[in-house]
Amino acid sequence: MHMPIPPRATSSPARYGGRAHIGTAVALGALALNAGAQNITLYGTADVSVVAARNIGSGHGTQWLAGSGVVVPSRWGLQGREDLGGGITASFVLESGIDLDTGSLKPFAGNPSAATPTAPNGPGATGFNRRAHVGLSGSLGQILLGRDYSPLYYAGLATDVMHYGYFGNLQTLVQAAGGAERLARVSNGVFYTSPVLSGFRARAAYSFGSESAGGSAGALPRRANTFHGVGGEYTGGSLSLHATHQVLRYPEAGGTPAVFTGRLLSRRDSILGAIHTSGPFQFGASYWKMTGAQKADSMSAGVSYAFQANRIYLQLQRLTHNSTPAIERSATTLGIALAHHLSRRTQLYASYGITRNSANAAFALVASDVAIAPTGPGQKPSALALGIRHDF
Repeated sequence: MHMPIPPRATSSPARYGGRAHIGTAVALGALALNAGAQNITLYGTADVSVVAARNIGSGHGTQWLAGSGVVVPSRWGLQGREDLGGGITASFVLESGIDLDTGSLKPFAGNPSAATPTAPNGPGATGFNRRAHVGLSGSLGQILLGRDYSPLYYAGLATDVMHYGYFGNLQTLVQAAGGAERLARVSNGVFYTSPVLSGFRARAAYSFGSESAGGSAGALPRRANTFHGVGGEYTGGSLSLHATHQVLRYPEAGGTPAVFTGRLLSRRDSILGAIHTSGPFQFGASYWKMTGAQKADSMSAGVSYAFQANRIYLQLQRLTHNSTPAIERSATTLGIALAHHLSRRTQLYASYGITRNSANAAFALVASDVAIAPTGPGQKPSALALGIRHDF
């Protein structure tokens, strides 16, 4: 949890013996009061590790690299809240990912309004790739406008004992969807989260997509890249149940050179999952199904155990990908991790994972923001990471 940074205490102006220092103290005090009223927070995470990776069956040896974001993506952000009275609060978030090993901003393509046949998510850019929204919240829930997470993101995060972190987390299936854009995050969107009522909370999201008027042959079709999703979660005692379903309508491209055909295809994603906490143990299980032009699914089961300042994670997944009906592609992914917390904000960790692909499959081994991709089907990518994570 990211707490507001309190204003730093200042020394007595009399110690410096000048009116300028008195004026400075007054100005800083006014600024601190103003910032406190708006509750503006600078926050982020720095996560970097040394990774030893192998692709068994590729004929290559161990590859060493510095990995940014094995547990969580390295990022920085600004968030602000203002109490408007009457139980209404205004808020904003601007959050950008960082490749900590190089210091560069994370590139992304999150503007479907500018989609082309060869760039279906829009052109590449840098900026606030993770979240960028403003909204209002109150007794009836929260509504946001801009770019934020989809309902499916929250369902997967809650039922993954690794919480989308470490090698072997649930994001292994994301590559079958062509990446996280318009699957885990949505641009040009409206997002609603209900209050918790009798343990139940609902989520909904809608994206206006490309906002295209259609036009001549080869142009982006009307209503291309529109998206809608709904999700619900129920928590009773130590058990939490989650379900979500979302649909993306995206334009089909074909020909040489590629042009939009005028057809819209649909991709549907659903998650059913549960998480149960019993003392130091946490058990999670989920079923993730993807239908449409891309057909894939994932069944997972995981457990974590906390002791002293440590937590151990173990998760197993079974994945299939049948985009070509005549060829079944399957894989099994195993993830094991150990986190040791030096403080509330700093942890050391070790993470190991392996993906065993069938003869025709080419699933990668995925951590939070690091992926070890096979160079061909049938390989078994594996990796060991030793790293440090610090939140601020």
